[in-house]
Amino acid sequence: MRKKLFIVIFIICFTGLFFVFPEEEINKKYFNNLLDGGIPVIFDQNFSRPNDVDFDSIYINITLFRDYSAVDINCKIKNNGNNKKIFFAYPRLDAKIVKIITNLDKKEKKEILNEGNYQNYSVRVNGTLAKYFFKDANLSELMYPFKVGDLVQIGNDLSKPRYEEIVDSFNLYYSWYVSEIDLQKEESKAIKISYITQHYYNAILSKNNDNGEKLEDPALKYFSFSDNSSRYYESEKIFFFPLSSSYSSNFINENTSINKMIIKLSANVIDQDFLRVNPINYKNRRKIYYWRYSNLKPHPVNDILVKISSIYSNKSYNKLLFSVNKKLDSTNFNYALSGYNDELFFKYNGKEPISIKSVRILPEYLKYKSDLKKQNIPLEFEVSFSDYENFSNSKKFIKKYSKKKYLREMTRKSYLEIYDGKEINCKYVKIKVLKSSRVNEKIIINDVEFLK
Repeated sequence: MRKKLFIVIFIICFTGLFFVFPEEEINKKYFNNLLDGGIPVIFDQNFSRPNDVDFDSIYINITLFRDYSAVDINCKIKNNGNNKKIFFAYPRLDAKIVKIITNLDKKEKKEILNEGNYQNYSVRVNGTLAKYFFKDANLSELMYPFKVGDLVQIGNDLSKPRYEEIVDSFNLYYSWYVSEIDLQKEESKAIKISYITQHYYNAILSKNNDNGEKLEDPALKYFSFSDNSSRYYESEKIFFFPLSSSYSSNFINENTSINKMIIKLSANVIDQDFLRVNPINYKNRRKIYYWRYSNLKPHPVNDILVKISSIYSNKSYNKLLFSVNKKLDSTNFNYALSGYNDELFFKYNGKEPISIKSVRILPEYLKYKSDLKKQNIPLEFEVSFSDYENFSNSKKFIKKYSKKKYLREMTRKSYLEIYDGKEINCKYVKIKVLKSSRVNEKIIINDVEFLK
């Protein structure tokens, strides 16, 4: 009886579904924001740039973590003319991909939309929370620092593949977070924007197939590892904040400049070697990077592009090498323990044990000091290492912190060492909270790193 081959295809990029084959797989997913911010613009009721309203200063503060960043932008605008209503607009970028998919003899066109929303977006005018609405900018963007479209082919004869997926078009569209602002004659106003943005990256799963590397973006670096017949690739994370862009050129007059701009980027990663920071004309002190400009007319050379990956450092193990009993929360970007005596359980997925010299955690990110009073602070940790999943013959270590010291490091956004001693060979690590400041309330840990 003639065999039937059932091929089930699921393809949705940017949202997390895969295309899957019983014999072979090539799964590629795209995650998070293509754009992490940009220069705000001002337009009038005719959607044109008013000549008598200027940016006197712009201060950009970026609190960068490995997976996301918190952004605060403080602007001072000056009305040099009569009373008027303006629209203060902040950019967001949506991606629309059209793919042509051929499965055997059947061809179809599929559209995929990735919305570039920011989390917890807010705008304040002179300290007062302001309303905002969304508006389509009717602008597309061609300038983007790396490729995102791919060609996928599966079959023994790739001149006539049994499955093919090709990007027919890839377009980036701007829209705005818009707030109406009234300005009196010769009036200045202070505007503050705050939000959280998730860093872009992509991931590839190649099973029983040698084509995974062909899907890599040539402008990005990848970390990969093998598991039996599968190989998994994950790109570095990207923070992209253009100061110049097609949207801003439409609303900034040719002879107009920003009187004063200061950009501060605080990089809260386990090791600054994790980062590749551009442009390179920054000044830095420890984990803080500064750019200062006067009378700036933004050009692409001024765009902020940060690549984040453990590929650039040999001091810690890549997190992809471990499985963990609690998934990282994709909304709040952290591990949540239910209370003291709850634990994080890490399994190293390589064949041979690894040698760990230090274990460090990053406490929960809190924007305001007033939030500290509400937190359940872990005060005592137990770290266990073992070659066996049941933790027989494990080695255990206790680390205590005073509430004052933990809160101090939490405010500084610094990693806390919960084990630092002799190198230990193991395949399993367990982190348990033995004591905390509150009973039966959740404990948040932002990140866990294992150092070599």
